[in-house]
Order: sequence, then structure tokens, then C-alpha cells
Amino acid sequence: MQVHRIMALVDPTLSRQVAFERALQLAHATGAKLHLFACAELQEESSRVAADRILLEPLEQLCTELLVLAREKGVSASSEIEAGRDWRSAAVAAAARCSANMLVKYSFDHSELQRQLRLTSDWELLRNSPCPVLLAREYTSWQHHRILAAVNINAGDGAHVWLNNQIISVARGLVEATGSELHFVNAFRSNYERPNAEELALRCGVPIEQVHVEAGAAAEVISGLVEAIGVDLVVMGTVGRSGIRGKLFGNTSEKLLDNTHADVLVVN
Repeated sequence: MQVHRIMALVDPTLSRQVAFERALQLAHATGAKLHLFACAELQEESSRVAADRILLEPLEQLCTELLVLAREKGVSASSEIEAGRDWRSAAVAAAARCSANMLVKYSFDHSELQRQLRLTSDWELLRNSPCPVLLAREYTSWQHHRILAAVNINAGDGAHVWLNNQIISVARGLVEATGSELHFVNAFRSNYERPNAEELALRCGVPIEQVHVEAGAAAEVISGLVEAIGVDLVVMGTVGRSGIRGKLFGNTSEKLLDNTHADVLVVN
């Protein structure tokens, strides 16, 4: 996957724009254009006239400041601001309009109870985004220069084969752009499903020392490896994004987020 345009979600409630920082870093590394999107969320009683005066003007000022920072880094950047009652749907629509190859959102820690009680904005964007979603964490500055890609080489159906190829392609592209070291992980449940490490290394194009085949639930295996080897970014994927399969995937990615400090890029 070639990254030509990265869309960063600007959150007016935050003092630090983590998504912008990560998107700017990647746009500078890959040569992609940067698009900023901000949505002033209206309450039921709010009018768009009031939003223009009270909500949109500060957002315009914030985006202007961020655009200056981007251009100082030599990154071509644009911005888009709107007011609405559902910023998540607005962000998905904006990503489609600008033909984004990647959507970057800040993600903070949630408790397991918070995840169970309601659908988070992370899960909604992962489910509905037209492009891969990078959930950026404020804890990491990518100091390890190490990327971990999660694949399942035993899956033989066409959708999973395509997804594995996408994950490998995206991970390799980011490694080349950022000068990072690339590792692969394949979690499995039983010895009947145990993948061949040599075959995995060959298919992914890395030394066998950078391939990890471990038994256990995917989220637990990946989070343990993130801490063990020092990972800045996890690249993973999903085929089914609706119904039970979509919810299970959301649970896996969110568990990973809440148990590590690494960024997570979800390829769809």
C-alpha cells in the first residue's frame, strides 16, 4: 500500500494533539500529504449559527497553527472543519472524501468495564473507516524503531490471504520509510494450528530471528511481545467488521491498546 494522504483527527478537547504529531511524523517520512479534520460536536439544543461563533472559530485557529507546523516540516497540508452531532460518522465521511490512505486518531486507556458498557469511538472508527486506522498513544515517541506485524499464515481462504499480504506490504512500507526493524508474530491456539516459523520468515522476507510463533490468545501474545522486544507500532488486520466477528475483532484490538503503550495500525 502506498500512502499518499494521511488524515489526522484534531480533537478540540485536548491540549496536546497526539494524532497530529504522529500523522505529521509519518507524512514527513513517507512524503504523503496531510489532511486535518476537526468536527465541533453540537448538542441537541445547539444551533449551527451558535456553533459558527462559539465552536468553529477556535477550531479554525487551532488548525491554522497546526498547518503552520506541518509546512515548517516541509509537509503539504490542508484542513477541513465542520459542525455536527456525530463526529465519528463525519470523520469516516471526510476520510472517504479526501481519499485518505490512513486515518490517525488519538487513543487513551479504557478500563475493561468501560469497553463493555459502551461502544468506544476507537471501535466505531475501526469498524466503519474506509481506510486503515492508526490509533496513536501519547506514551511512545517510536524510540525503539521496531514494528511488529501480526499475521495468520495458516488461514487459507482468499480474504485472509489478501489481508496477510496487505499487512506485510503496509508494514514493510512503514519500515522502509521510518528506518525501523520489522518483526512478525503469528499467535495460535493449539499445536494443530502451529505455523511453521521458517515458512513464515520466508513469506514475510525477514530473518527467522524476527519471527515469533507463540501459543495463546492474539491480544495476550502480541502485548507480551510488545513489552519483551520493545515495539513502537503494531500492524494488525481484520476481515469481518460487522456482527459478532466485528465485535470480537474490536475486543482484540482494544485489549491490545489497553495493555500496551504501542501505537496500533489496523488494516482492513
